[in-house]
Amino acid sequence: GKEVSIADRDNAVVSQARTDSLGLVNVELPEYKVNGKEKVVSSPYTVEVEGVKREVTLDSNKTITSVIK
Repeated sequence: GKEVSIADRDNAVVSQARTDSLGLVNVELPEYKVNGKEKVVSSPYTVEVEGVKREVTLDSNKTITSVIK
C-alpha cells in the first residue's frame, strides 16, 4: 500500500496510514476540538500521498474515504 499522511491547519501530522490492497484508506477528521471553553479549529487538512498534496476543508466532522491508485 501507499503511505498517506494527513496534517492539520498548523501542519501537525494527525494521521499516517497505508492504503489497503484496493488503494483505500479511511480516516475520521474532526472539524474542531474544544479545549476548555476554547474552540480550536483543525481544518483545513492537507492530505499527502507520494509527494502529491490536496487540501481538504471541513464544515463538520467527516470520515474521508480515498482511493489511491
